[in-house]
Amino acid sequence: MSKRILPFFAFALFACSAATEDVGPLPEPDGESLAEELHKDVSTYYVVTRQDFRKCMHPMCGGYFVKRVNRLFTRCADGAWRSECHAVDVDLSGLGLSEQAASDFTSGTFGAGQGLIRGELELVNGAHTLVASEAWVGQSHSEAYGGVWKVKSSGIVCITSPCPSYNEALLNHGYSRNIHGVDLDASGADPKAVMAGHQELAEDGILVAGWHWKTWGMAGSGIELRASEFYTRLTGASYCATTYVNAPNAISPTFYAKNFSSEKDAWAWLGQSFPHGDDRQVIEGPCNQPRACIQVYKPVCGVIKDSPEKTYSNSCAFESGLRADAGSEGESKGFYNPGECKPACNYQDPSRKYVATSPQQCQLVKFFCESGTAFFDECGCGCLLPSQ
Repeated sequence: MSKRILPFFAFALFACSAATEDVGPLPEPDGESLAEELHKDVSTYYVVTRQDFRKCMHPMCGGYFVKRVNRLFTRCADGAWRSECHAVDVDLSGLGLSEQAASDFTSGTFGAGQGLIRGELELVNGAHTLVASEAWVGQSHSEAYGGVWKVKSSGIVCITSPCPSYNEALLNHGYSRNIHGVDLDASGADPKAVMAGHQELAEDGILVAGWHWKTWGMAGSGIELRASEFYTRLTGASYCATTYVNAPNAISPTFYAKNFSSEKDAWAWLGQSFPHGDDRQVIEGPCNQPRACIQVYKPVCGVIKDSPEKTYSNSCAFESGLRADAGSEGESKGFYNPGECKPACNYQDPSRKYVATSPQQCQLVKFFCESGTAFFDECGCGCLLPSQ
């Protein structure tokens, strides 16, 4: 079933009547008249209102009609303000998507009114084009209604409820506030999608269409946003290429991890840069995606890039740390040696007089401490000087 964002004319304020749990619609905040809106370009987020099935030559016909979310009027690519604007093309080239993923989103998700685009309407080679900087995918596949908000964690943690743990900002407006709850289950989305939505909500935020209800707790009343639909960001394809190289005379192999936007590019990098690399792999998803490791303590001392050496519980934990350092877009390299990291040796310690600076050298020297006590450890050997 086709879905659209219903026009947003009102939203709830905290200081509403407590006669019902449903906050209900209230007028928009004062401060911007229709005349002011028509002279202020705040275009950011768009939704499809309908497809253009007219029969005429490109670029006059075809594509979609779009409008700004939460707004009555939209500034079109020709500069005119209308209730909806024509976009014969949608440009997703800046999002790093594969051709197939871009096509699927444009003709399927966005074209069916089940997605949102943040961007600008521009004239590109004479064609009215919606140039995207972000793309968002609806998760419930049902009709969205109510205001559409960007929701993220407020960073506030409470020991009681309700707690203003979230911040909501009305799309294409300057209005924002803290609220006390977000109910994504109300959208009817799949439980896995809801779980993923809450994870993104805690990290970078999501877009939520819905209405507000009052909630009650030990600390009094609060506001909850109940979703009729919620949207997660569409990101480019990601692949993680990994390998390790046993260099001649090296104590430990060197491990490498790097992110790519295509599987083909990832394999090309491995083949060109590491033709003799061992255990070459290309894994779908970013390098920093969670990785399961066995819970066995077999410590290794690892170094990632130029960071100080660190003890990891096993080699798998080290490789997870290496991939985490590569993140979702970068690259990393490092090595490890078996065993826990040894403490750094302080050869300037005034309480010690070294005669050799390694256990191997200590096997080749003989010495006698006239005062103090002889010592032998992983840093070397010598005499412990008596305290002054």
